[in-house]
Amino acid sequence: MHDLKPDGPPSRPQPRARFGPTGRSLQLLVWLAGLLVLVLMLQQWLSGVGIVRPFGA
Repeated sequence: MHDLKPDGPPSRPQPRARFGPTGRSLQLLVWLAGLLVLVLMLQQWLSGVGIVRPFGA
């Protein structure tokens, strides 16, 4: 069962090794931050237009 290819082979370093355990969590964090910003922008725009009120109001 040890014949499988490892996730990050140390024999040949990759220039963009972002898909490790830390890189994946960091990518998820960046994606969540972007989604939160997008939701806040959409909410602010809709509240400015007058369709919906912001949360907590």
